[in-house]
Amino acid sequence: HIFSKTLSDLAEGEMLQLQKADTGDTGIDDYIRIIYNKTASLFVSASLSAAISVNATPQMEEAVVEFSTALGLAFQIRDDIFDYSMDPEVGKPVGVDILEQKITLPLLGALESVSAEKAAGIRRLVSSIHENPGNRDVIIDFVKEQDGVAYAEKRLGEYIEKAVSALDVLPDSCYRRQLAEVARYVGARSK
Repeated sequence: HIFSKTLSDLAEGEMLQLQKADTGDTGIDDYIRIIYNKTASLFVSASLSAAISVNATPQMEEAVVEFSTALGLAFQIRDDIFDYSMDPEVGKPVGVDILEQKITLPLLGALESVSAEKAAGIRRLVSSIHENPGNRDVIIDFVKEQDGVAYAEKRLGEYIEKAVSALDVLPDSCYRRQLAEVARYVGARSK
């Protein structure tokens, strides 16, 4: 059941992402749903399967789902932030998501800080990126000017804290501490 749900989530996330790329109207809720389905659902599937395999209590299973959901969302948010990084050490070319018409959290954060008219204009630039690849630089500059990366970093931090807090129901052990370290690493990773 867990694996079939994950496959369904992956397909749904891909379809929603493609639909939103065509319409250019991705909102925060859409974005969270897409990254849950395409990334966090895999974290949940792996973690919940592990919990079930050791006969974890329902309360522990719930904590594992909460932890892995928050961790998976944070992982993808960090990856989406990298799309705006000029640091060559990151290893991800700048603006790839934009060229694929993906409106991710840094751009959504920037859009929230401007008028509806300005936001609509930026969304049109994303929608027409295939015809005008130079729009990528305009969009990246817009995100920087509006502190979209800082907005995404703040949300990332919230998900990391949520992941670490979810572990509180698990017994104190080196394993619980290592899971918390993994979460903090995901929040701070530079590649």
